[in-house]
Amino acid sequence: NKIILNTTLSSMKTTIFWGYFLFPLFTLLGLSAFSQGSDTQAGATGVPVTLPFAATGSTVSATNNYDIGGTTVDDGPDWFYYHCATSNATIWVTITFTPNITNPVLPSITILDATGVTLLGQTQIFGDNSGTYGIPYTPTAGQCYYFVIDNDGATGGFNYNISMSNT
Repeated sequence: NKIILNTTLSSMKTTIFWGYFLFPLFTLLGLSAFSQGSDTQAGATGVPVTLPFAATGSTVSATNNYDIGGTTVDDGPDWFYYHCATSNATIWVTITFTPNITNPVLPSITILDATGVTLLGQTQIFGDNSGTYGIPYTPTAGQCYYFVIDNDGATGGFNYNISMSNT
């Protein structure tokens, strides 16, 4: 009995020590190094996504950092994801969302080249429909791209689930 008691106390000390050390470390890393995407192009470049990728996101607290002249498809709060293609396989970008009932938005997915200037593809859902929609894009291996989740300028934004894969 005495040996079991000493082993249990010894294990508790180790568990307590590692728990106190690891929890703050993982909390800190979870807020920075492991987060995906960003409210800005520069921020997204620092945390590129690898495929397959899936995440929950929101444009609710985001700012409007990206607009194309002459269209309102992308004139609202936006969120950027950055990906560098390793093959020429088609990438499917899909979002599932539920619009805000009092202020519906028209979500869009925009694909830009690595400069963040050249529009390569864009799709938008019209009306206040809930559901899933997406856009396929065939990248060039070795090139990097921004995938932007945006809306039509309505305030408040929306929550969404995003997935990106090339299978």
